[in-house]
Amino acid sequence: MKKKRIFISLNVSLSIKRKIAKVQKNFADFNGVRWEPRKKLHITLHFLNYLDNNEIEKVKSVLSKIKLKIFIAKLADYDFFPSKKQPRVVVLRVNSCNEIETLQKIIGDELKKYKFFEPEKRKYKAHLTIGRIDKITEKEIRLIENEKISGSWRVNEIDLMESVLRGKLGSNYKTLKKFVLN
Repeated sequence: MKKKRIFISLNVSLSIKRKIAKVQKNFADFNGVRWEPRKKLHITLHFLNYLDNNEIEKVKSVLSKIKLKIFIAKLADYDFFPSKKQPRVVVLRVNSCNEIETLQKIIGDELKKYKFFEPEKRKYKAHLTIGRIDKITEKEIRLIENEKISGSWRVNEIDLMESVLRGKLGSNYKTLKKFVLN
């Protein structure tokens, strides 16, 4: 049985994706940064790695029982992971009055009962990955940090996603199922 590379995420509104794409376009000449395509912009709640169909059904069961109200998420500041001194990824922080962190914890607590789930050891920080860095200068980092971006959107569903690796082409994301919040 072929396993699938699975993650749980929150989608981002089209208007927010457009704003991010506009910012990315401003920095298109940064040769050391690969900007994430608009269709791949999301907030990862949990990366579950490779699961078989039975394990995926267990995740679906957990997600179908999540009780949380629709909430508002808001773009915050730019950040660089793992650090600004050694950046590998450029992200946008996301604020939601703790709803995203609460949702991530509730799902993680429910998944803990399954052997296939390995909780993240680092503290969860809601963010949108907007670019992957091969190399970047301090000046380019400052230019990104000084770029203004704002906006908010309604988070009304959780997405169960498959990430299909395509070698040098990167990954392609496929929605397996959407779970609507109350």
